[in-house]
Amino acid sequence: MALIELKKVSKYDKQQVLLNNVQLNIEAGKCLGIKCQAITSSTLFDIIEQKTKPSSGGVVFHSCSVLSKRKDDGFYEKMTVGSYLQMFAVLSAVNSDSATIQEDFALNDLLEQPIHSLSVGQKNRLALARMLLFQPDILLIENPLHDLTSSETEILLRAFQKLLAKGMSLLLTSSYLEELALITEHLYVYDDEGLRVLEIEEANPQTNTVVTELDEKQSVLKISCKIEDKILLFNPNEIAYIESMSGTSQVYVAGVAYPSPLKISELDDKLKNFGFFRCHRSYLVNLQKVREIMSFSRNSYTLVLADTEKTMIPLSRTRLDEMKQILDF
Repeated sequence: MALIELKKVSKYDKQQVLLNNVQLNIEAGKCLGIKCQAITSSTLFDIIEQKTKPSSGGVVFHSCSVLSKRKDDGFYEKMTVGSYLQMFAVLSAVNSDSATIQEDFALNDLLEQPIHSLSVGQKNRLALARMLLFQPDILLIENPLHDLTSSETEILLRAFQKLLAKGMSLLLTSSYLEELALITEHLYVYDDEGLRVLEIEEANPQTNTVVTELDEKQSVLKISCKIEDKILLFNPNEIAYIESMSGTSQVYVAGVAYPSPLKISELDDKLKNFGFFRCHRSYLVNLQKVREIMSFSRNSYTLVLADTEKTMIPLSRTRLDEMKQILDF
């Protein structure tokens, strides 16, 4: 059931297009992720929270409450975590299970700490806990995993799974697709033409086997990427992972993305004998670069790469068993 329906919503500011032709349904118990810029996210959230009206199109609300967590949300920095949550529990006038919320967001050992002493991730969890005290039907969250450590990410991913299991809806925005893909497979991309569902190629199960011995014909391979008038050639062992977004493949080398003219299925075919694995419909990962496999629930898995940023790549549950056979664990 749709809680909110956005029907060809656009927003203009003087001669600037802030939002163009957005068509979206937010359904109960669903998590949606939108890759977009900050101004797009802010405008979209303002319209959904009825802080501003769309220039054209309409929004239909079906008896639901909405709260948002923005990147610039403030805190009462001198208060302790415990007193801060207690204050908002009173303001909410809702009989919320504060103890469970504190447990889900790993705040029990922080209750006596002043908010100004918290890390970015801890403040992130506190803001979400504050919102849940009001028991909203829909949570709007900007940059849900930005600047978090792997352990902080693990806490939030598990918390999100619990919220969805209780029937709450999540609408997430970020400029980083991999961040959103860790949380949900319902992905959208916003560009000048509007909002569109992320087109993800289905993996061919016959191409997911990693062969330890190389065929003679494939003993030498370069992956080409074009940057302006230059063609760059990368060895397979230089590539950390490949991301597909709306049919365009981005090859990541040393933290930098390079566009490839090949589809991810074609790259999968070329690299299957070089230790690459189709871990997700939109990701191809170099298994030699994987340091850790993290499980946030029975249905949520993540690969952590052995780079300085500890990059996280989603691992589909349907691919887990195959990966176990390949890596023998």
